[in-house]
Amino acid sequence: MGPKVVVDRFGAVEPKVLLWVDYYSYNGKRHCCNQTVQEAIGQLGGNLTHTVMIKYGAGLPDARLHQKSANESNATRSQGVTHLLLDELYTMAESGNCGRDVEFADMRMRDPVYILFTSGT
Repeated sequence: MGPKVVVDRFGAVEPKVLLWVDYYSYNGKRHCCNQTVQEAIGQLGGNLTHTVMIKYGAGLPDARLHQKSANESNATRSQGVTHLLLDELYTMAESGNCGRDVEFADMRMRDPVYILFTSGT
């Protein structure tokens, strides 16, 4: 899936959080998603506040959207969006270091918690 497909599918629902995998396998080869996600973020608009990368490509180069230096916090920011690894998000939640209290909202049963998009293969 290229950035145009991502924007076409996600643009209609105006997501606040985008979960993505660093690599996917297709036809026996591994493909990095970094560039596609970077381009899509720039086109998705202002509602997107966070991306969370799920490391799938064990042993492969880090596909992090923006490398951090040794003295930076876990979260990085670009294009007004905060980027985290799923493991970092777990660590922050377990330590209570999320920057604010978790707020729960009453939702109707028809309100989606998440929407899963795939390439259809």
